Amino acid sequence: MPSSHLSYWEQFTDEVLRLAAIALGGDTTDGAETVRRLPSFKAPPNSPASNKALSQAITDFGRKVENDLIGTWGRLLSADVETMSRITPLLALLGAAETSTARRRAITSVGGDKDGSWTLGAIQFVLPHAVRELAPSARLSRAGFVVIEDTGPWARRSIWLAPNLAWQLHDVQDRCDPELPHSLERFTPEHPQKSDKRFVLVAGHDPLSRKQRAADLLGGPDALVISLATESIPKDGAISALSVAEPSSAQWAALLREATLCGSSIVIDLQGPLPVSVRTLIQDVDHIRWGISSTHHLSIAEIPNLPWVEDTVQQTRGETKTTEQANKPSPSSIHRLTRTQQKQVEKALPNLGGDAESATRRLISGEIDRLATRITPRRGWADLVLQERELKAVRQIADRYRHRGKVLDQWGFGAGNATGLIALFSGPPGTGKTLSAEVVCCDLGMDLFRVNVASMVSKYIGETEKNLERLFNAAETGTVALVFDEADSLFGRRGEIAKSADRYANLEVSYLLQRIEAFDGLVFLTSNLQGNIDPAFTRRIHVSVAFENPEREERSKLWQLSIPDGAPVHNIDLDFLAGLELTGAEINNVATGAAFRAATENSSISMEHLMNALEQETTKQGRLVDPRNFGPYAHLIT
Repeated sequence: MPSSHLSYWEQFTDEVLRLAAIALGGDTTDGAETVRRLPSFKAPPNSPASNKALSQAITDFGRKVENDLIGTWGRLLSADVETMSRITPLLALLGAAETSTARRRAITSVGGDKDGSWTLGAIQFVLPHAVRELAPSARLSRAGFVVIEDTGPWARRSIWLAPNLAWQLHDVQDRCDPELPHSLERFTPEHPQKSDKRFVLVAGHDPLSRKQRAADLLGGPDALVISLATESIPKDGAISALSVAEPSSAQWAALLREATLCGSSIVIDLQGPLPVSVRTLIQDVDHIRWGISSTHHLSIAEIPNLPWVEDTVQQTRGETKTTEQANKPSPSSIHRLTRTQQKQVEKALPNLGGDAESATRRLISGEIDRLATRITPRRGWADLVLQERELKAVRQIADRYRHRGKVLDQWGFGAGNATGLIALFSGPPGTGKTLSAEVVCCDLGMDLFRVNVASMVSKYIGETEKNLERLFNAAETGTVALVFDEADSLFGRRGEIAKSADRYANLEVSYLLQRIEAFDGLVFLTSNLQGNIDPAFTRRIHVSVAFENPEREERSKLWQLSIPDGAPVHNIDLDFLAGLELTGAEINNVATGAAFRAATENSSISMEHLMNALEQETTKQGRLVDPRNFGPYAHLIT
């Protein structure tokens, strides 16, 4: 290959090898023929090689590097000229060894490995002052650019470029390092600019917002972000948590190499304490800008011994709208999402026909389905029969949730106020508490999840709080509502501490007091008796509805709703049935029981079927059957 077609770093390597061969014996050595086969071979001078000739070659090479910092070598290290002049001659030798078999034979002749790789001893011979740049604490090693054999005598240890780096040296830009962590994310600063910040700490509850803020503070072309978890929630029944493994040493090397090549910063998104090994790495690798992103501020003891800049990102929420309702907001088309959630919705949009409503509802289904039972709301306001006072209170819940974006965000009432909505439904069983929650969610276009209290409560100390935290985090989008049926078991009154178990039970209630106030979604609590709920929850409850047993007018509507129009009936006395003091749930049970009796007899539903179903419902509840309660139809009971 003509020398004019070679890069100047390849020509430099051939010159160094030529001088080294002359120093070993000139034309009389066995390596002379090898040197003549070098791509840029030229006849050696009459005088033997000298340190002056080698120094001149390095000087010439350094001058070319200085004039071409924006080229390959400048891109690799993004360092100052002084640093480049020390490192680039060594990189030239290692890189040129990858491009020519003739060159590898020459390397063997000057003390390299038999396969043509450089050894530490050979490097020390040809470039005596460069070998120090291969020390573990030197730039090349810390940047993951070189691989040094870790066994055998020091002088015979082979050294070569990291595999992916050879592609970069030959200006191949699209080569992806296969050893990079799979969880790697890239964040481009929103306003790219050069930054003098070496180390930043960013805290905040929304992962995407805090990662982006760290990238903005660090500046540069982009930030490489990896997640790092050092602890996980222990398994308890069906509930468990997965942890993110720490990158291996090879992955760390690839990450440092990528950041050095691209001039990028590295942001570590913590999900636990900062490991000592990572803290040491941040302190030692000083040519890279570092950031730590975490939910909470790190303790002083965890922070590396470096000057730092600290920031906190407040969790903000935006609105997403369906494609069809982009210009006309509706109750079901607006959701308050964090920045992270908005990004996830955008990811799902192409697979869901561009419908933001479906994408938002799909957002939380993967996690919350494991923690609660989904109730798909199908019944509307026409199916809810309540007294006027109760019905207005329930409608107030839907209206308040529908307009919370306007009141809290646009009008500014959100400062200092809880952004979620908590409703307490209390009253006797079967009076429509859970049904009311379903109707509200149907009106708002939300999914309703009934919390399985048994899966939340754990016998292990602290695990109940962790399970509830996962539940609230999964439902944080505000696109779903949670209903805690029989909420007394979790939200019950705190009592005096008579034994150790009482202390931990009180701690669970105290945790719920704080967590439910910070929750940004819609929560329904149902209880048969409001007095069973801890008084501290009263301040945090926005709407409280006391349900009562239906009056005669409501019972008449309930009987009409419980027997569908398409069902076959015969001589049904609705006026008499409305006089029976039953709850809505009892009326529905009686009507359904009568329908099955009629279907068994292949006949229409009659008062006989209804009276027998009523007698069965009364007995099931442990009450005595008084024939006087059946009036003129008592004789129909079999």
